[in-house]
Amino acid sequence: MTLLQLALDEPDLEVAVTRGRELIDLVEIIEVGTPLVIEYGMESVRRIREACPGVEVLADLKVMDAGRLEASLAYRAGADWVSVLGVAADATVRGVVEAASAADGRVLVDLIGCPDIPARAAELLRLGADVLCVHTAFDRQQDGADPLEELSQLLEVAPAERAAVAGGIKPETLPAVREFAPQIVVVGGFLAHHHQPREAAMEIRELLMGEQVP
Repeated sequence: MTLLQLALDEPDLEVAVTRGRELIDLVEIIEVGTPLVIEYGMESVRRIREACPGVEVLADLKVMDAGRLEASLAYRAGADWVSVLGVAADATVRGVVEAASAADGRVLVDLIGCPDIPARAAELLRLGADVLCVHTAFDRQQDGADPLEELSQLLEVAPAERAAVAGGIKPETLPAVREFAPQIVVVGGFLAHHHQPREAAMEIRELLMGEQVP
């Protein structure tokens, strides 16, 4: 089953908490976005965890160094998942994996900026990453960058159940995403800024999973 992840990237904690509560029954994972972590630190993880019981919480730390230490902070704050950058050193990735093992958590590797996705993905799987995520950077979305091209590259070496896709995902792209059947689909701006977020989330679920949400 594909899991829907809500990315809360708006750097206003009260807005994020409200949106998380509003959509809690329509998503499987709620991501405490990097802007929230930068602005509020681990308090943002604790608040989202407390406000949104019953769903998994991902702390999008994008760890680049001090892997075990930084990931441990997020797991202690209540995160189920922590993200680490695929371009980080192997030792850093191993540190995050070790922290996850100690906390019974999981690791998502963000492949943003990786010059050779298949080669690095194969290495990251050997290092113990749970899920690898192709991510079209916010700053590249305006240029028409296509996350599905990178997802196709990832699936050359990784099974679909260890793959995720993020960056500019909206209803028009979901039929194609569904064909790839990644484990996690991350939707941020489309849901975060929609004037009818529940209706938008229902539309996403129907397009992605064929679910009719009452």
